Amino acid sequence: MGKELKKECQNVIKYITELDEDAKRDFSNALDANKSVTINLDGREIVVLEKYLTFEEKEIKIHEEKFLPHVIEPSFGLGRILYSVLENTFNVRPGQVAIQGEPLKT
Repeated sequence: MGKELKKECQNVIKYITELDEDAKRDFSNALDANKSVTINLDGREIVVLEKYLTFEEKEIKIHEEKFLPHVIEPSFGLGRILYSVLENTFNVRPGQVAIQGEPLKT
């Protein structure tokens, strides 16, 4: 394809790879039926012949897929302990006096 299309080769490859799956399937079917497909790139019509490319569907079995989380939450435990102490300190139950002892004199 590079010898015949020269400068347009990269643009044609980019155009074809950016197509979604259905559009690629339609492109492949049109290429099989007509032996050529005409595409419009930046106002220029380019003829893509069947001998330039082939489409092939493959089913690939993935054995392991690694996942790296974007948020890492370290749990050292100190923050949770401090939070629970503060929550219990400032929590007032119904019927309980919030401050014990004599009120401050002004």
